Amino acid sequence: MSEPEGAVPPGLRSEGRATREGGASGRPEASGVRSGEELTGPDRLRAALSGADLVAFAPLAWARLPEFLHVAPAGEFWLDVGTTQRLLGDARSVCAADACVVPLLPRLPAATAAPLAATAGPPDDTAGPPDDTGRPAGADPPGETGELVALPEVTATVTLLQRLADTGGAGLVAELPSLAEVSGLLPGAAREDVEDALTDLGRAGLEAGAQVLCVRGAPGRDVAATVDAIAPLADFYGATALGIDGQSGWAAGDCCPVGVLGRDGRWPELTRGVILTAGDVTEWWTPHDVRALLRERQEAG
Repeated sequence: MSEPEGAVPPGLRSEGRATREGGASGRPEASGVRSGEELTGPDRLRAALSGADLVAFAPLAWARLPEFLHVAPAGEFWLDVGTTQRLLGDARSVCAADACVVPLLPRLPAATAAPLAATAGPPDDTAGPPDDTGRPAGADPPGETGELVALPEVTATVTLLQRLADTGGAGLVAELPSLAEVSGLLPGAAREDVEDALTDLGRAGLEAGAQVLCVRGAPGRDVAATVDAIAPLADFYGATALGIDGQSGWAAGDCCPVGVLGRDGRWPELTRGVILTAGDVTEWWTPHDVRALLRERQEAG
């Protein structure tokens, strides 16, 4: 018999893991942090990433965010930054989350199926004459960053991160596509160009106020390779790179344990570190289900 929609079935516990060596030079030390109950969301996330004896919870709540909160769906809702900011705040309250996760490319599944060349707008009439490569003067060559960071959804999500950072209530995690996904968006681009595009996308999130760059995907080398690629950038900004590979999570540099809460609803047994979700909670559960999980966690101590 199939399970009812929104049910939280029993399942296996997910464990965290670490894959890289070395540390981040820009991160604050964990010593001297205040009691976890006294910390703001950003402070709690920062302390958890630094190795303090507390746990920060950062669930992904995005794909069906309006429906999750019983608001009429609005298609690409993230393009309305003000509404999305309010919805994320409400979802954070429902989930008792310490941080908000913001996908920088929320239209990724559709965009990956249709490369940027096929989804681009009309030609720029202001572009100069072609150069010796055949491209208009001043235009980004195929595979370079401008094609990604100039997308309307990226502009919207970066603005959203800036506004959330200004309010200071929640820790901020910017979720990036994997290298393979970026490559699918930029057909024919060299590996170096793909990495440059990913780097500039990550930089936009960090400069908007993200404390974490996160990559999520199926088990395999792609997520790990992407985390390795963005870790130096995150370190330069005093941030952290995290990866979620199926049901396993890890931090670049092994700076803290990372647990993953899956659809089975079994909480990782962490006493310190960061708990992420294997997928999007708005596609798994209702607010009632989430509150039940939170009560279970509290009762378990």
